[in-house]
Amino acid sequence: MQRIIVDLGGVLVHETTQVRDAAKLLGVAPHEITRRYWSERDAWDRGDDDLTYWGAVAQGAGITIDAAIADHLARQDAKLWTTLRPTALDLLVDLAMSPHEVWVLSNAASCFERSIAESDWGELVNGWFVSGKLGMAKPEAAIYEHVEQALGCSPDELWFVDDKPQNLEVPQGRGWHTHLWQDDADTRSWLVESGALEP
Repeated sequence: MQRIIVDLGGVLVHETTQVRDAAKLLGVAPHEITRRYWSERDAWDRGDDDLTYWGAVAQGAGITIDAAIADHLARQDAKLWTTLRPTALDLLVDLAMSPHEVWVLSNAASCFERSIAESDWGELVNGWFVSGKLGMAKPEAAIYEHVEQALGCSPDELWFVDDKPQNLEVPQGRGWHTHLWQDDADTRSWLVESGALEP
């Protein structure tokens, strides 16, 4: 049995209105928070709490927020980042009908676990690995080792799709089968070639 592992942001979901919607909630223009939305993101993805992250984003626009607003921003952001494109959802539906396990491996804040669980596709996958919950992130070797141990399988049983080349280097070196995401059709073709999906 193969274990198919897919990234979330950049593979199953693309950026849409995340920055704009956060700015609207804060009452500022998107350009006032864009830089910190991305520059502070890595720390949030590695376990910083919601207030630390969103407080820093808001501070960049000269605003101070409390925990309740940070929680609202986090929930809104996580919901947008877990809303799949139709063709990506179709791919998960087809994978769910295959005999193989399907997992998500994402650099994302810990609150994304709740959002995935509440999504319309959470039941299509066997589970997920969220960096903020684990306290480690791609491309660190530790997170790939954690996945191997959690799934109780050897590296050559893992098929992994990610949109960042640097996130594929370590698992490829460990023996994972890796694929750089281009689009949903390309990913589907790779999965057919690997035997995970029927043509």
